[in-house]
Amino acid sequence: MPDLVDLQKLREMRDSGRITVEEYDKGTELLYQKSMRQAGVRRATKNGAVYILLAGFLGVTGLHNFYAGFWGRALIQLGLSLTSWLFLFLPLILVVLWVLIEIFLQNKDADGNPFGGSRFLIVGLRIGTVLWLVYTFYITWKNNEFIWQDNTVVVTDEDMV
Repeated sequence: MPDLVDLQKLREMRDSGRITVEEYDKGTELLYQKSMRQAGVRRATKNGAVYILLAGFLGVTGLHNFYAGFWGRALIQLGLSLTSWLFLFLPLILVVLWVLIEIFLQNKDADGNPFGGSRFLIVGLRIGTVLWLVYTFYITWKNNEFIWQDNTVVVTDEDMV
């Protein structure tokens, strides 16, 4: 596409048939973005710390994905969570694992804009999530000392206290 000078020139190129409608639409979007950058206006970005906190506390409801604009994902997570009792809560386990993966790997909102906020806080929340998982597994293992005998699990009386 030739260099874009202004919207009027872009319209003339479209009307004369030198560019397609798709190229015109793309050109207008590029001109808009360029003018916004020159004016110093930035799109409002979603906060990564808020995303992680929503995922950590209300993740099975998909609220963090509603916040970031991922409506499809959010509706699937909410639907799986609400209907998980029909399937022995197995979908709920899958949603929890899905949310944990999103906590560590999601860095952009649905529009492709990087999350804003303090990078230090975001990394700290992710490290805190790892520590919380390790602590939870440790406490679960410590409080459920199993004795393995002949491929059978026997729980001692001390564990029942």
